[in-house]
Amino acid sequence: MPTAVHPPRTAAGPAHAHALVLAPVTPAWDEGAFFAPVIDTLTAAGAGLRVTVVDTLSLWDERVRTLDDLVARWRALLPAFGRIDLLCGNALGGAVAQGLLPYVAPGTAALLVSGPARSDATLEHRLTEIADLAAMGHTDASLALLHKRVQPDGTPASIGPDPTATVARTSAEGGAACRADGAAGDLGRLVSAGAAPAAPGDTPAARTGGAADGAGGDLPAGAGTAVGRAGGDRPVESHDGRAAVDGAVDGLGRLARADATPAAPGRLVRGGTDLAVPADIPPPAHQTPAQRLDGGLRLLCGIDLTAAVEAHPGPLLHLVGGRSQLVTRHHTAAGPHHRVHVVAAAGMRPHTDQPAKVSALIGAFLREKGLT
Repeated sequence: MPTAVHPPRTAAGPAHAHALVLAPVTPAWDEGAFFAPVIDTLTAAGAGLRVTVVDTLSLWDERVRTLDDLVARWRALLPAFGRIDLLCGNALGGAVAQGLLPYVAPGTAALLVSGPARSDATLEHRLTEIADLAAMGHTDASLALLHKRVQPDGTPASIGPDPTATVARTSAEGGAACRADGAAGDLGRLVSAGAAPAAPGDTPAARTGGAADGAGGDLPAGAGTAVGRAGGDRPVESHDGRAAVDGAVDGLGRLARADATPAAPGRLVRGGTDLAVPADIPPPAHQTPAQRLDGGLRLLCGIDLTAAVEAHPGPLLHLVGGRSQLVTRHHTAAGPHHRVHVVAAAGMRPHTDQPAKVSALIGAFLREKGLT
């Protein structure tokens, strides 16, 4: 089962809370690179959570026709992760996390980033456009359209990495080429292996000296506040279900060769153990980038998890971008004790578009709910 374990950056102990993160649709498993700024916030010395990231699509195959089918498989696997204090999810992972809320302890906190609780005609049309291209074998075009849609609305087409590069790095050996040259980040964002390692606390906001956007756009479900690290001194244990892997990807998607000097700060350290997977859950099958895009995105069509979310008695924070072209405030659900925060100027990936703002919101949430 593809997992990446990020231990807290403080002395480990029984008091440390555990966060389980469900990944979005990516062309290949990226070891948690899609959530790097959030993982750094959760594992930071002030928070000290242990974070387990899982490839949500690893339990998908042709028999999984609906989101409910995928939720049922993850529900059966939940006991293998032990105590879960914070259930997290991004995009598809956020939808699955919301579907799992009735099956976790009542006090479990939830952290969602652009995870739809319900769909509508506009969201379904845009997702189906991307999925149809993948189904027809036009993977480059599918990723290009997905890349366009996850940017904040109004972003010039020339901004951002070339999404077709992701396919070149993920089409061979189920993503092995990606691990040799780079990693596919959240929703097809490529992070090059050749990039210089980020210093702890090195975020886009820190490098430019810019502050996060002003008003966060809190909606009736609550209020929030600001943080951001896109790197950090965190060792990571990872297991991807294969007997031999010749390299590893750190939390930002950069390569750490298996034969390189081990244990450098921020480098992914392979290891981990197999989960006790129930016998009725099939083992992860090889998935091409096109299959992951086609199968994963369609699962978000026709969903309505409103009742499950509103009934959850535990705390919940849901972050969405104010300029998202896909999941918006309209697609969220919340009970009166939950909080939905719209991050101004952000798209589908507020944690990478506005990392300082999002990290501060998460930090405040953790403190308020006694998770730090």
